[in-house]
Amino acid sequence: MHKQRLIMTVCAAIGIIATFLPWASVMGLMTVKGIDGADGYLNIILFGGALALALLGDRNVPQGGGMMYGALTCFALAGLLGVYKVVSLMGESMVTTGFGLYLIAIAGVAGAVVAFIMKGDGAETV
Repeated sequence: MHKQRLIMTVCAAIGIIATFLPWASVMGLMTVKGIDGADGYLNIILFGGALALALLGDRNVPQGGGMMYGALTCFALAGLLGVYKVVSLMGESMVTTGFGLYLIAIAGVAGAVVAFIMKGDGAETV
């Protein structure tokens, strides 16, 4: 599998798993997971789409063209949603941001960056 596709697959898997992890905690008494709201389902759809696009076609060459930009869009939207949620929770006094939300933001941004930067990286496979 080409390095670009492998990293995109790992980022998408991390994003999906992070949806089931804590996104926020209210005064340490109540924990909210990503799957508890509509944003979690949206993240699963976005990261699932990116995962599917990363695995389509010949896996020994980098993803390019429309499928690469489709995966990049899915990653970017999921990452932006994660960053937006982190920033919006920072202003809340009794709410602590959970590590699942940070993973969503990191996986989304990293997946988008890797998809774009490694698009013409030759035929390096792992």
